[in-house]
Amino acid sequence: MDLYGRLQEQAALGRILDGARQGEGAALMLWGEPGIGKTALLDHVAESAAADFTVVRCRGTRLESRLAFAALHELLWL
Repeated sequence: MDLYGRLQEQAALGRILDGARQGEGAALMLWGEPGIGKTALLDHVAESAAADFTVVRCRGTRLESRLAFAALHELLWL
C-alpha cells in the first residue's frame, strides 16, 4: 500500500523493518498534529510486518497522557 506523499516516511519505516528482520533494534517516534496521517503510517508498517512478526498495538488517549506506563498496562492486559 502506497500512501500519497509519504514515500520518504514509508522508506524509513521499511529500513527499520529490514533491520529488524536481520536482528537489529531501532526506535522511531511519530509526532504531529491530529489528522496528518500518523495512524495510516502505523497501519502501513503493521501490515508490512505482519508476515514476519507478531504485531501488538495499543492506543493512548489524552486523558492517559499523565499516567505513567498506561500503554504498557494496556499491552500487558491483552
